[in-house]
Amino acid sequence: MLHFFINKYSRTTGRKIKKVAASVLHQLRSYSWPGNVRELEHLIERNILLSTDGVLDTIEIPKTTASDQSQEAALMNRSLEDVERSYILQTLKRCGGKISGAGGAAEILQVPGNTLHSKIKNCKSAKVNTSIRPQCLSSTIYSVIKWKAS
Repeated sequence: MLHFFINKYSRTTGRKIKKVAASVLHQLRSYSWPGNVRELEHLIERNILLSTDGVLDTIEIPKTTASDQSQEAALMNRSLEDVERSYILQTLKRCGGKISGAGGAAEILQVPGNTLHSKIKNCKSAKVNTSIRPQCLSSTIYSVIKWKAS
């Protein structure tokens, strides 16, 4: 994608970029990219306009915001089991509760359907509120979680 945007904006700005420094590639790979592809596109366009010698040897990547840092801190203070549970539930919510099959959570998470069923069954922590069934869970899965939590 990087090379696509470099070629695109080299043509439109009339500035030929011949080389991208290894440090720039490292910075781009290590950035968390909270935005979408447009964020990368605008970043490349801006840095091509700032380039004077045909080499992208520096790049101005946005600093992380306080909310980004607080989200990272929140993740760092949770167990792997909690993070996994949250991620599975968010994925199930996006899939409308569908676990396996085309467009199901298992496909998105790239795990076999049986593995995801097992992980859902193991969500038996006291932190799971079993009095209210989340809309993202099917009644069958909710019953399993409720049964395991009691």
